[in-house]
Amino acid sequence: MAKVAVTPDGVSALRSMSQGLLENIETIKRSTNDLQNAYDENRAALAPNADSLGQVIQDVRDAANEASEPVEGLSDRVQRLADKYQEVIDDDPFSGISGN
Repeated sequence: MAKVAVTPDGVSALRSMSQGLLENIETIKRSTNDLQNAYDENRAALAPNADSLGQVIQDVRDAANEASEPVEGLSDRVQRLADKYQEVIDDDPFSGISGN
């Protein structure tokens, strides 16, 4: 992971990273659903490979579902880190002193 400073920009970067993780897993799930729909609509034309293609799609779906929970957990951890950084910034006793 890249280094992130305890600054408002660092907090923003962490929050963006957290959101990006969630968006990426949702994109994978949505794309897998789109692939499943295309498969279902064209299954008859895919013979004799329809069954093996269907299994590949199911394997991808299973992998995405299996990865979803750890990705969501990582997103939560990054969000909590951003919250901690924000607390440090908010509690900075020197924040109003010139030069800070």
